[in-house]
Amino acid sequence: KKIRKRFTITNPLPLQRDNTFASSPKPITPYNLSDWPAVKKAAKTFKPNPNTHAWLGALKVEERLAAGILSVYDMEISNGFRGPSLRGNIKFDMPYMAALENIAGRVLFDIKKLTFTGNEPVLLDHMEPFSMSFTGFGNAYKDNSKSEAQLRKTIYLSGYQQLNIDLGEKDNAEKGKALSGKAAEESKISSITGDIVLKLPKKVMSKTITPVTLGKRFFANAVTYNVIELSSDEVTISAEGDTQSLLDIRVLDKDGNKIGNGAKFYEELLFGQQDKTNKPRMLSDVRFNGEPAEMQFIYATSDEEKRYAVTLDLTE
Repeated sequence: KKIRKRFTITNPLPLQRDNTFASSPKPITPYNLSDWPAVKKAAKTFKPNPNTHAWLGALKVEERLAAGILSVYDMEISNGFRGPSLRGNIKFDMPYMAALENIAGRVLFDIKKLTFTGNEPVLLDHMEPFSMSFTGFGNAYKDNSKSEAQLRKTIYLSGYQQLNIDLGEKDNAEKGKALSGKAAEESKISSITGDIVLKLPKKVMSKTITPVTLGKRFFANAVTYNVIELSSDEVTISAEGDTQSLLDIRVLDKDGNKIGNGAKFYEELLFGQQDKTNKPRMLSDVRFNGEPAEMQFIYATSDEEKRYAVTLDLTE
């Protein structure tokens, strides 16, 4: 038996102005390249916690590279709205580096080729970013009083990504043939070839805007940003240009304390309206807890790029 009861809200919902979780922002500094040999040495022997990502599915293969361990889980080809696509999960673990922690677009998997059973290979230009966060060995925690070298003995960085690569779109493949129809349904992925890419910031700059208002538009490092939505606990920012240099967006209160941050951009969903002339915007939702007074955009003006080639055999 269903019971229905009509009610009316007469008082407006209170705005979130509590800055209980505000903290002094930690400066993002350039990476000291002299530390890189120590990172590579640690990558040769470190062992991530087993079964911490069991929910990603059955592990198919893992490959130890000079910078860390790349793992691939069950992959499948399925037909979606835009045709066949390759779907599955990948994970990358590496020794701890503060310059890569919780910063989007600094660790990427540059996928160049997919091979299939019973079909021709597809050559791609497809980037998958990892958002790396720290994980403790065993039950270890992050002790901020320790140096980066000391922390490397107790914690490491880990990030995963859900692959969703369109295989039926010829625009997605620079060479080779796209998969379609029965050929796609009967194919199985046999290998993935690409590069793990690390972008280490050598020079870092920042730009601060104030006040934080709807419609605010500004330019930083060849990218135009626009505040398109603003609520009591979240600001949505659109970007025109390449956002790969962006390290962090911080929301600060009137005392300069950080009340929120994040710089992960995603494509706007257009629900069937996307075409060559109507491209989706890049958006980032930054949540905060308190009253925003200014936003700080931190970006790298110079990077040291490290690339490590890998071919993952998925036939086993």
